[in-house]
Order: sequence, then C-alpha cells, then structure tokens
Amino acid sequence: MNNDISKEQWNELDQLIIENKKLQFNQMYQKLTNCSVRDLIIIKAERYRHLKEVCPEKFKLTDEEYWDGYYS
Repeated sequence: MNNDISKEQWNELDQLIIENKKLQFNQMYQKLTNCSVRDLIIIKAERYRHLKEVCPEKFKLTDEEYWDGYYS
C-alpha cells in the first residue's frame, strides 16, 4: 500500500472498488501517486482481494462478474 495516501483517501478509493467504479479508482489513484498503469492494476487487484477478505458482504458481484472485460 502506498504510504503517501491518507487513511481518508484510502477510504474513498476503497469505496470506489466496492462500488465497481474502476475507472474512477484509476483516475484518483494515478492522480495521487503518478504510478504506472502496470502498478495501478497490481495495486487495485491487491486492494480488491483485501477488501473481499475483510468485508465480503459489501460486494454484490462475484469475482468473475467484477473483473469481466477489465483486462480486455
């Protein structure tokens, strides 16, 4: 996890993941970090897995539904 991102910012980013707003997550995370697209994809996938472990009830879609078409 990027230590330059505040807890409040992570809360916003996490909510975007939970709401399946991948593009908005990408935009916000890249604005905060200037990371590469490759790093962005890795970070988002890691954060998604973490959130699914700690609060699975917040996700309405299966993993397959959530990521469908994302890597196309």
